[in-house]
Amino acid sequence: MQQYNEAAEEDERDILTEARDQNGKPLTDQEELQITEYYNARRELAKLDPDNAALGQSFLTEPGRTAVPTESDIETMINALGEAQEVDRLLSTPEGQKELLEEAPVGTENLREAAQEIVENEKIISNNIQMEVSLHLMENFQVKPDHLHQEQRQLKNLHNF
Repeated sequence: MQQYNEAAEEDERDILTEARDQNGKPLTDQEELQITEYYNARRELAKLDPDNAALGQSFLTEPGRTAVPTESDIETMINALGEAQEVDRLLSTPEGQKELLEEAPVGTENLREAAQEIVENEKIISNNIQMEVSLHLMENFQVKPDHLHQEQRQLKNLHNF
């Protein structure tokens, strides 16, 4: 397994070394980081939930060119991964199963559906909290709307620890 991981990391480094952006220029360090972050989340998501809709996104490019995922693309993939990890936790750990049985919505057909519904409800609550925090930042600290995306991502990262 370790050999496989090392080989995959080596292949990824080779791809990034030879990669060119849409204009044919070598990738910047930031672009390489964005690609790595996106595809690491994508690879983990594919292991947990191979049918996840987020995996359907693809980037069409000319041969020899690499599309650089946007912050929004990365956030979408990381959010999908987080949701899949939470569903997996609910289904595979004793604590998660206990929580699942206590919070399963009435009328759900199976445990996976119940877990997905619980995660969706938690996501709605989290989004509401983020909106309130964003409004608070804008009103009280004069944070500009275009900086909120970065602030929200930092808050999500803190929440995931």
